[in-house]
Amino acid sequence: MAGGAGWAGAPAALLRSVRRLREVFEVCGRDPDGFLRVERVAALGLRFGQGEEVEKLVKCLDPNDLGRINFKDFCRGVFAMKGCEELLKDVLSVESAGTLPCSPDIPDCVEQGSDFSGSTDGEQLPREPDFFQEDEEEAMTLALPEGPQELDMDSPMESSQGPEGSVKGCGEEKEPELGGLFLPEDKCLVLTPSVTTSDLSTHSTASLISNEEQFEDYGEGDDVDCAPSSPCPDDETRTNVYSDLGSSVSSSAGQTPRKMRHAYNSELLDVYCSQCCKKINLLNDLEARLKNLKANSPNRKISSTAFGRQLMHNSNFSSSNGSTEDLFRDSIDSCDNDITEKVSFLEKKVTELENDSLTSGGLKSKLKQENMQLVHRVHELEEMVKDQETTAEQALEEEARRHREVYCKLEREKSTELELLNTRVQQLEEENTDLRTTVARLKSQTEKLDEERQRMSDRLEDTSLRLKDEMDLYKRMMDKLRQNRLEFQKEREATQELIEDLRRELEHLQMYKLDCERPGRGRSSSGLGEFNARAREVELEHEVKRLKQENHKLRDQNDDLNGQILSLSLYEAKNLFATQTKAQSLAAEIDTASRDELMEALKEQEEINFRLRQYMDKIILAILDHNPSILEIKH
Repeated sequence: MAGGAGWAGAPAALLRSVRRLREVFEVCGRDPDGFLRVERVAALGLRFGQGEEVEKLVKCLDPNDLGRINFKDFCRGVFAMKGCEELLKDVLSVESAGTLPCSPDIPDCVEQGSDFSGSTDGEQLPREPDFFQEDEEEAMTLALPEGPQELDMDSPMESSQGPEGSVKGCGEEKEPELGGLFLPEDKCLVLTPSVTTSDLSTHSTASLISNEEQFEDYGEGDDVDCAPSSPCPDDETRTNVYSDLGSSVSSSAGQTPRKMRHAYNSELLDVYCSQCCKKINLLNDLEARLKNLKANSPNRKISSTAFGRQLMHNSNFSSSNGSTEDLFRDSIDSCDNDITEKVSFLEKKVTELENDSLTSGGLKSKLKQENMQLVHRVHELEEMVKDQETTAEQALEEEARRHREVYCKLEREKSTELELLNTRVQQLEEENTDLRTTVARLKSQTEKLDEERQRMSDRLEDTSLRLKDEMDLYKRMMDKLRQNRLEFQKEREATQELIEDLRRELEHLQMYKLDCERPGRGRSSSGLGEFNARAREVELEHEVKRLKQENHKLRDQNDDLNGQILSLSLYEAKNLFATQTKAQSLAAEIDTASRDELMEALKEQEEINFRLRQYMDKIILAILDHNPSILEIKH
């Protein structure tokens, strides 16, 4: 019964959506066997959407890839795409939890119930089933109280049965293909065995039997749904029955019959069956009793015994107004025992619920105290958090200030270091510029020195050639001098022989002269000739000695000059060869040497060039002194 109160509005929206889905299912072109082909759905989807959307649609409608879709899978797929799969699961859970045995369907209810249910849903819930959040909001709207009324704690258990029986009884006849998808226990409440269609001809009879059935349904619903040990967790209305049992209850039980009755009285009073008539009368009686309870005791609890007496009084009152009071008095007496048993059972249940309410009240007070302690603790923790935040902010500010100071200090040091580095870079650039200028100048000087060295090398080669020629000439002169010596020796020997011959001839002549002058005067003239010959001989001997001495001196001078020339030639040649090797490596040293080394090398090169000039001057002077004909240009 509690489940029926929670689903008072939502199943109507679900039935309306299911009927519209049935129309869509029929329009899509189902086969005679009741299945819809996946190819047909895909072909229709491609007309209104893209390929990916159609694939998702087919996947939702046919998750098992069976190739065909029945109506139940069709509904589940649409609910899943709309995000209302949980609502469908809740309905299925109620179905599995509260299924009761039912009697066979009544034919006239089946025939007339379809039109009735369709029109009722249309009148009651005129919204479009595009998104089921609207249906949930509608169900919550039905649960709101109509005014500041406070109902009895037992009234929701009675009144929650009526809308379910009236709405769902015919809704299940409309959709037999769903196989009990939406609340099959309501069908059992509608078609209870205690009611027959043959005796429901008048309003009083329907009122009497509805009161009797009310107690039966109240007891059965209480056994099944309202036990404290088995509440349904998916329904907020059923939870509110247990939590707010002692004060006030949700007015969905009283509001729903009023809206249902308004829907019935507007257009459909002529199309309902006998069962629907019975349920409508039951709803009217329940609403009247709820108003009476509200007027008599709005702020106090009513015991189950008093409630049973009031129901009995209302039942007797309604039966006394009819024309068939005597006819059904026996049946009412036969039901007193059952009603008394059910009332006692309900009284026990109410006692248990009151105990549970007291327990829950104590628990609620305990939870309030704990909540208060937790609130104080939360406030303390918030203050601690604020203190910690303040401390952290101060520490953060201090740390940020310290970091800023360090950063400023590092920036100043960096600026100073950058200035020093820039100054050093400028100095190095200036030195580099000077060095480049010096290197360029030294390269030009080196090129000039290389040219001069080349000229000196050429001159040295010429001088070497000339020296070689001079050596050849010197050899020739030595050979000639040797020949001259030999000739001079021969001439001297010849002269010596000539002198000896002349001396002998002179002696012979002197003796001849003496012989000739022996007689007188001839002797004096021969003596004078002899004296002259002797004087001439002495002069010639002196001349020979002088010539020998001069020849010996010339020979010594020639030997000295030859030795000097050879020694000077060898020394200067060695120096020149060493200088040439050093000059050749000068160009390679320029690239790797420093400025001071380059200056020293340049000075050494200049000194070498100066010595070469002196050497050439000495050679030329020596040649001019000894043999100037060597320097003559011969064509």
